[in-house]
Parts: sequence; structure tokens; C-alpha cells
Amino acid sequence: MSLSYGDPNYILSLNETPLGWSGNYDRSKSMKGIKTDPKLSLIVEKQTNSRLHIQIFNPDAQYIEIPNVIQAQPSSQTTTSPLYSVSFPDNGIVVTRSKGNDVIFDTSKHLDQLLSRENFVQLKTSINKNPIIYGLGERRTRLALPYPQEYNFIPTDTQTPPDGLPLYGSHPFHIEVAPSGECHGILFLNTYPMQVSLENGSLTYRSMGGKLDIYIFMGPTQKDVMTQYTDLIGRPCLVPSWSMGFHHCRWGYRSLTEVETRYEDHKKAGIPVDCMWFDIDYMDNFKIFTTNPYKFPEDKMNAFFTRLASEGVSSVAIIDPQMSGNGKPGGYHAHEALLESGAYLRHPTEDKPFVGKAWPRECIYPDFTNPASQAVWSSLMKDFLGRVNLTGIWLDMNEPTCFPETSQPKHPTFPWTPGDIKTNNIPMSVRAHCGTHLAAKSLYGKTMSDVTVQSLLDARPGIRPFVLTRSSFIGSGHTHAKWLGDNHSEWPDLVDSISGVVTMGLFGITIIGADIGGFLGNTTPEMMTRWLELGVFLYPFLRNHNHHDGTEQALPAFRGPEAAIIKRYAFVRQYIQSYMYTQMHFAHQTGIPIVRSLSMEFPADAATRTIDTQAMLGDALLVTPVIAEKAVNVTGHFPNCRWYDFWSFEEDLAVSKKGTSVLLDAPLDHIPVHIRGGTVVTLQSQTASTLNGMRASPLTVVCALDEKSAAKGFAILDDGISTNDTAFTRLDFEATSSSFAINVTRNNFQTDQQMEKLVITGLARAAVTRVRLNAFGHSFTWSYHAEKGILTIKFDNPVKLVDGINLLF
Repeated sequence: MSLSYGDPNYILSLNETPLGWSGNYDRSKSMKGIKTDPKLSLIVEKQTNSRLHIQIFNPDAQYIEIPNVIQAQPSSQTTTSPLYSVSFPDNGIVVTRSKGNDVIFDTSKHLDQLLSRENFVQLKTSINKNPIIYGLGERRTRLALPYPQEYNFIPTDTQTPPDGLPLYGSHPFHIEVAPSGECHGILFLNTYPMQVSLENGSLTYRSMGGKLDIYIFMGPTQKDVMTQYTDLIGRPCLVPSWSMGFHHCRWGYRSLTEVETRYEDHKKAGIPVDCMWFDIDYMDNFKIFTTNPYKFPEDKMNAFFTRLASEGVSSVAIIDPQMSGNGKPGGYHAHEALLESGAYLRHPTEDKPFVGKAWPRECIYPDFTNPASQAVWSSLMKDFLGRVNLTGIWLDMNEPTCFPETSQPKHPTFPWTPGDIKTNNIPMSVRAHCGTHLAAKSLYGKTMSDVTVQSLLDARPGIRPFVLTRSSFIGSGHTHAKWLGDNHSEWPDLVDSISGVVTMGLFGITIIGADIGGFLGNTTPEMMTRWLELGVFLYPFLRNHNHHDGTEQALPAFRGPEAAIIKRYAFVRQYIQSYMYTQMHFAHQTGIPIVRSLSMEFPADAATRTIDTQAMLGDALLVTPVIAEKAVNVTGHFPNCRWYDFWSFEEDLAVSKKGTSVLLDAPLDHIPVHIRGGTVVTLQSQTASTLNGMRASPLTVVCALDEKSAAKGFAILDDGISTNDTAFTRLDFEATSSSFAINVTRNNFQTDQQMEKLVITGLARAAVTRVRLNAFGHSFTWSYHAEKGILTIKFDNPVKLVDGINLLF
């Protein structure tokens, strides 16, 4: 859609301020046939050396307050060495890099596209020709966004629509990679239904309301952008360690007995499971905060949860926002409590709750932008958890969904919309505490999740809450986890999940994953095997979940040759847990995602910028999954450095230092994973039926030397459950061609974690004749394979890591 009726006659007047500039756009003459705002205010703030804030808005308009998104305020002091320069040629706004003068943002050539009026705002900026752009979600698409294309933003309950159409969240943030490899990020902070039109050389923001509110992050690397962006919206949250294990769920278990049977099936098959999930089947007529008294009786539910907890297994149940009842008193305690609080969405014109339809049929909707919602939701949650001892909460249908048979009130009409804003949606004229649903819809999933997180903290102080959401907004990853929604048991869905997880990491949502095997349809043994192999390494949130119309896909249900492979990879997740958990902690500290694109790790390698069928787990592990049916090999790109086979620790000479794409063998029981030279990976030496049972098991530390015969890495240890994010111990590892050392660089958590084995690979030595350890009392054996260049040291009694060691050889 081309909307080229902006006003070329805006004149800019400016004044300098302590943080930048403020001024006005005044229209020099009226426009025929188009009603536009005659005056717009401009504020440009140099908030930090790497962050610039631009706002254009109608000074006479009222705008909603966006809750709990912006976590940082501008510095009160003038920036000293900004990475950007700002100028205002031809009444436009131009942002360039201080070094190199690369143009980051430029409206000067597009002032005729600046427009503000009721239910429509627009701003256009120039970008690089042939741009590489990531982000602008949530949608199913390639990692590097195709163009020309219009990307719409409205959280929508849909089942993986065609590429490019909006999904469950709204994240109008993108990273642009310049030809030089330097990067910057831009956030369009807006809650209304919106559109970003991406063309070769330009980008246009359009929204149904709100401010033109732009944040620019200067990078210059993708990792820098992520740290800068999450400085603003909040770092990714710490989740409890159990939540990074294996989860099982199915919509369609008809009784608690079926769930208990499936749990026993996992135990009998020797397949680890860390959490059992309950879909909407457990509720009494889909009433949230209830259980079905016949099929899922409360006392037996609670007994099952208590048993699970005693065996180190967690439990999660679904809660939708739709609350049964038509707004009239009816004896349902949650409904009564919500009505009494007044914290519900209201009819557009009458002082009564809006009544929609969803699984409970007629229902009302909590208004989580209303401050009163916290008290009532916390009370309901505390009461529910007191009756059924759940560990975590799963939020679904929180776009929020409203089934289309709802007829009153009618959907309002608008002169312009970014695609379909009616299907499965509440009418935009419905009222929330902070404004109309038009203004607040995108916030619904995040505000519900934030209120739920606080409710769990109220019920269990000091314990990390686990909340999983389907709908999300800017800053969601700061407090909760997310999954990619209702996918299909189809190979393209497996493929697209890689870019989905990587892109969500760019939005600051690092605890993310897709339902392995697919939610809708029928998976196959081969598909489940390949999907599990991928998910074990690339889904920080790893859940098996499918629809009641599909065949049972619990892992113990598989037979034949796939059964043993599936069981093996379920344990691989435990094997890498120490390393993956460290990456989660690192994301919480820095904003750098757990799962990353190759281009984030290798910015100088231009070939990586469009790769989305491989990904990195942290900075060390390159994962090349099989993504096609019946394939027994796969092509992967390997940037120019040393690479080691993850399974054998041997340097893979077929890919090492090649800087090109290579065809890899990948029979059904094998996923190619490589360790990057120069890194250190910590692996659990032992496995158990749950993560809780193996967290304290001794570690194997693998050091993969780079071209300079050096490797560095670290591990973070904590209790896995406390909200105190400063109570951790950090161990730094460093290896060379003749030494290894562990240094305790932070010691705020008492731990007995031990190292059982040390592997140093990539040595270019004919022989190792002696190994010396600085610590007395530790006996060990060692072996050196000269042809493979691998030194292996096994400790007879595992070494306590916090004691620190120095080893020479």
C-alpha cells in the first residue's frame, strides 16, 4: 500500500537542550482534502554515547503510558563521546556515525512522508541499498528479511500463517548490517497496530496512533546493539534451572490418570523428563483457577504434583485470560473477584464488562493495564497454588483471543489498517484502563505475563518464577519465557523455527523454543528424531507438545531404530546443561542471546549474513541440523577458524580453517555439531532422570585451541532457583599449548561443583612427557594422542572447581 500523501510543507524550528534539541514542525500551509495535525513537537535526546532518542508527536494529543517497557532513563549529564552525529538538513533529521559518516537514519529526503492525524502516523527514512535487516517480528520468515515487503504488527491468534504475516507478538525492532559489517538497531516504540514498509533503500513506519517514537542503538557490532537495546528494555530474565530441561505436554489427555501414565512411560523407558504440563483439559468447563472435579480432582492433582516435586520433576498448567461468565453474578469465585475489583475490559459505550467468546463460551477479560489487576490476580494465584502445588504457569490465548462469533459490540471501521485487525480479536473500541483496545492490544500479553510473574513472586518470595507466554511485546524477555506458538508437524516448520529462535533472541527473549515434532498434524519417527536433535541444542525452552487430533508423540511412544536415538538425545540435553545454563546467565548479564546467528559471531564473514539453517549455541558450538526428509547429509558454512567435532573432540580437518561451505555426513543418529577454536565448553559427566538430579555431577572441561594455541571460556554456578542474581560464582578457564588454569573471578555462591575430566584438543606437539598440577592431594591419570592432538586428564577424585588449579604439561 502506497501512502504518499504526507505534507512537504512542514517547517522545523529548533532549540538546543542539555540533552540535545527540541522544536516544532509547523505546517506552512494547509493541505487540500487531508486533515493533518498543524503542529508537531520534536524532541531529540542524546541519552547515552550509543543511544539516541527521537520523538515526534502532537503536543495537544494525549498518549497512553506504556507500562514496564523502558527500564533505563537518559543520563542527566551531557554525552561526552557519542558514536553518532545529528543534523537537520532540509527540515529533516539525519543521524550518521561519528567515525566514517555512514548514514544511520535520514528523513531529509522524505519529509513529504511525515504525517500525523487521527488514527494514522507515518515517518520514512533512508537505509542502505541492498540492506541486510533482521527483526521486525513476530512472524514466520527468513532471518534476513525479504523486501520489498510490508510487515504488519498486531498480535494475532493464528496457526503459522504464510510467511510475513503477523503472529502472536509485536516487536518493531530491527538490526541493520551495513556492507562493512557494522550494525545499528532501531526501535519504533508504539503499541498500536502498525506497519513497517521495507524497500531497497528506505523504510517507512506507519501506525494507527501514538507517537513517532524512535530509539537508535549505534552498535557497531550486533552484540553491542543487543547490550544497548537490553540496557533500555531490560536484560533477559533468569529462569529456574529445571525449566531448561525436557518438558512434556499434550492437549487431549482426558484425565489425570492419562497424564500419570505418560509420566510412568517416561520413567519405564528411562527417558528423562523435567516437567509435566497440563493443557486446558484439566479445568472445570474451561474456568481458570479450577480443576475438573471428576477427571482432574483437586486433591489427586495436588498429590501428583507433590510426588513429582519429590522426584525432582516440576509441573506447569495453562491459564488463559478469558474468564467464564457474562458479567453477572454467578458463584464462580474468580469471576466474582474480578468484577469486584473493576479491573476488566469495558464495553465501548456502556459501564459494564465487555463480553466476548472463547473456550468458556461467554467470558470477560481482565484488564492488566489496570493497577487493581495485580492484587486480584495475586490473590487468585496464591489461592490456586495453595490448592494445587504447581511449579510454573503457562499463559495462552493472550493476544487476547476473541472468537469471531462475537457480534456485540461491532468492530469499528478505520480509513486505514495494517491488514486484518478483526479476526479473532476484541473490537478495537473496547476500553482498557490506559486507553482503547486499539492502543493497548499489543500490551495485553506482556502485561498479563508481568502481573503473573509478580503474582508468583508474591506467593513464593525469593523463588524464580517460571511463566511461559504466547503473546509478547517489547521487553517481554525481561520477566518471562515464550514459545513460538501453534506450529505444524511439517519440515518447513522445523526449518523456520531456527530463524524464529534466533530472531526472538534479538528481541531480548532468550528462553524460547518451538514445540518439537510440531503441535498440529502427525509427526513421523524421522521428523521427531531430527526435531529433537535440533531442539536439544537450539531451543533453550525444549517442550514436546501436540494437539488432541494428532497421534500421541510422547517420546516413549516411538519404537524401532528411532527409539534409541531419541532416548540418547534426551540425555544429550543434560550433557550440555552446564554450558547452556552459563549462556543463559551471560544473556542476563549482557543481553547477548543464548542462540545466535553465525553473523553475530562472525561479523567479518559476509557469507554468514543470510544463513538461517545453522546457528550458534553461545560463542562455542556451531549446530548444523538436518532439515529435510530422508536426508543423510547436510551442507554447512564454516567461517575461517579452527573447528572441532563436538562428539569426538577431534579437529575436523574437512572444515577447519576452510572459510567455506562443506557437505557433512549426517545419518539419522547424528547431528553435526562443532566446537569453535579458542573456546571452552563445560559438559556434565553424568546423567540422571532429571536436571535437578544431575546439576551437581562433576564436569568435563573441553578446551579447543585456536590458531594461536589458546582457548578461553567460563562457567557460572548458582543454586538454579534463587531470585538473587548476584549470588553466583564465576570460573574462568584458560588453556595454552602448555598450560591450563582455573581462576575464580567471582565467588558469591558456595558450591562443591567438581571437575572430573579435562580435555585439551588442538595441540601441535609430537609428545607430552609430563603433566604437573599445582594442587597437592589430587591423583590423576593422563593420556596424549599425538596424531589427534588431544590431551586427556582424568582425576581419580574430582577436583573442586572453586579451589582453582594451575596445570603445566
